[in-house]
Amino acid sequence: MPDIARGWNKTPEYTAFKNAKNRCERKQDTKYAYYGGRGIKFLFRDMDQFIASIGPRPSDAHSIDRIDPNGNYEPGNVRWATKTTQARNKQTSRIVKIDGIERPLKDWCEHFGQPYKRVWERIKEGWSVEQALTQPAGPTAARKPLVEAI
Repeated sequence: MPDIARGWNKTPEYTAFKNAKNRCERKQDTKYAYYGGRGIKFLFRDMDQFIASIGPRPSDAHSIDRIDPNGNYEPGNVRWATKTTQARNKQTSRIVKIDGIERPLKDWCEHFGQPYKRVWERIKEGWSVEQALTQPAGPTAARKPLVEAI
């Protein structure tokens, strides 16, 4: 295999490459059901293409991540990311669009300086996302928006 000949076999990059490939292709892999078993493919032809696409791992705090969590491991959809970024980039993340920009709700909460739990409770109560993110807390905060009776 050319990538091992180039000295990649004992690197964290090669480990990430092999583990991702195994998750998608080896039915015996404990995580296969969540990857290959649900149709996610590993489309890098070799380690050289993988490194050319995402570069070397920036730090020990980074691991491989798919930008679209439902997409394949392929050029343009793979990056190095921290645990925080990966935690927000899951199938189950609540993605919110504001002014044409899609971001996880947790990112918007940080941007607007609001606690996630408060914002999520407001949304569940029927508040718009924008209201939930921008309305201050406390006694002067607006209550649940009034809904006209039908």
